[in-house]
Amino acid sequence: MTYLKRNLVPTVLILIVVAAYLSFVFGYPHFFPGFEKAHPKYYKQNVAKALAAGKRQRAVKIARQAASVYPEDPAAFTLYGRLLLEDGATDAALAQFESAVNITQTPAPDYRFTSKPYYFADARLALGKLSLDRGDSLNAVSHFEFARPYAVLTAPDFEAYHPMLHSTYAACGQWSRALEFGKPSDRLLGELDTASLVGLAATCEGLQRWDLALEVAQELAARDPEKVTAYYLSGRACLASNRLEEAQSALTRAVAMGHPDAPFFLGLALEQAGNKMASMRAFLKTKPESLFRPFALAKVLIFGDEPGHTRQALLEELDREIARPRRFQRPRRYNRYQRFWPIAVDFAPACFESCGAFPILILWEDREPTAGKVPETLFLQLEENGVCTLKLGKHILQLQWTTNKLTFSGFEALTVGETELPGWRKTPYLWPEPPGKRVAAIASEESGNRFLTITNTVPESHAMLITAPVRVEQRAVYMLAGRVKATDTMAWFVWTALDKQEREAFHGTLKQSPGPDWTWLSAQFRAQANWDSLTVHLGVYKDSGTLAYDDVMLLEVREPALLLDSE
Repeated sequence: MTYLKRNLVPTVLILIVVAAYLSFVFGYPHFFPGFEKAHPKYYKQNVAKALAAGKRQRAVKIARQAASVYPEDPAAFTLYGRLLLEDGATDAALAQFESAVNITQTPAPDYRFTSKPYYFADARLALGKLSLDRGDSLNAVSHFEFARPYAVLTAPDFEAYHPMLHSTYAACGQWSRALEFGKPSDRLLGELDTASLVGLAATCEGLQRWDLALEVAQELAARDPEKVTAYYLSGRACLASNRLEEAQSALTRAVAMGHPDAPFFLGLALEQAGNKMASMRAFLKTKPESLFRPFALAKVLIFGDEPGHTRQALLEELDREIARPRRFQRPRRYNRYQRFWPIAVDFAPACFESCGAFPILILWEDREPTAGKVPETLFLQLEENGVCTLKLGKHILQLQWTTNKLTFSGFEALTVGETELPGWRKTPYLWPEPPGKRVAAIASEESGNRFLTITNTVPESHAMLITAPVRVEQRAVYMLAGRVKATDTMAWFVWTALDKQEREAFHGTLKQSPGPDWTWLSAQFRAQANWDSLTVHLGVYKDSGTLAYDDVMLLEVREPALLLDSE
């Protein structure tokens, strides 16, 4: 018996070891996903170690296996796709990147780092680069726009893509986007046509990029010594750096050449130099079409009467400036308890079309006037960031610089004909099958203005475009506006606020009945605490017909800060 025990124990141990080994070999594929889920960075670390050791085939195998066991993790598909792309397997890599961005929002497992995989930036940027390699810059920009909502593309993590992002956006004239990722080289400035330089100039002014503004002004002046934009921009840049004599010289030239805004800034330069009388004369030359005209009048009124003008006459003109009709009146309000209500909004079309930061003039109504202030008191504040605020009674006229959160919304840069809009997409629900029954196209008027048309031939159905989500700045005020022409059906503007889980937090609608003329639609709303992003939808809803849209904008603005001291 003792002999049997002595021989049985080693045999049993051997059998246990063999069983454990076989269980591990055959059971590992089943256990592997569990190990991976418990350690989400495991496959990335293994790929990095294999590459560092020169074992590329092993790295590819690990990435392929990770993509297989992580069907809901876009990072796994992207890593595998990047390795395939480096090996020259472009089509196979493309399939992996598309798998990454086609993962829809589902309850996210604990091990997945990204909660918004549809916009997974790494895969989107890779797809954008592949589109550029095929010569399709608009499709590339569309991928870049879908990468933006949930990733900071300016961060060091994406530094390798910055030259590509800069050059692509610059080629499309989207200067606000382009300047996030780099500065145009001297060679690029020399290659730009004059119209593109003027657009870049407007963006430099809006972003207060005065170093680049001077370079653009010099390039414009070298091409055309009579280009008024060059002198105006140079004067603004010199004024910002307190080079008053140079600013006065350049702005005086711009005034003589008829620039509408130049007299206002010449007045500021003369005022800073201590020449009060000359500054008042300059302010009064600010042209009626300039957004700065009301602020120029206020400057003169605060200084005192200009010879030949009575204070009463200037006040009456300022009252007319405040009360005159503007581009869109009384935007529909979605926040009843705001202190400041926008009642009229205006902007300069030429600046808006530059696709950069542009000035917007807002007439606010103060519904809670500050206690102890005389209602007729005239108050003017000019800030270094370009914001101008004028208070007269319960009205506050404010000029601030903003950018359109929606790209390609003026449509001038797009080719006439059926199109895909960068930054906009067709969802299955809003743009359902069958194909060919719904068309988004760019059309052109006799004046050359280009606009978007959306046609639906299927009654009781939809043909609506939806934007990529726009990240929300808490407590900011947003304005949605656009021109519409509803040829034979109701035109819709819809916006949706989403929370961090992309659930609907608020829903707003603007509608326009059929008519022959262009009509402005506009709404304003303040971001709420549970809002994370906004999307905008436009098109035909449950009907058939054709609609036209132009100058679609979503603007982020600030309420007048100078009067918030009492809150």
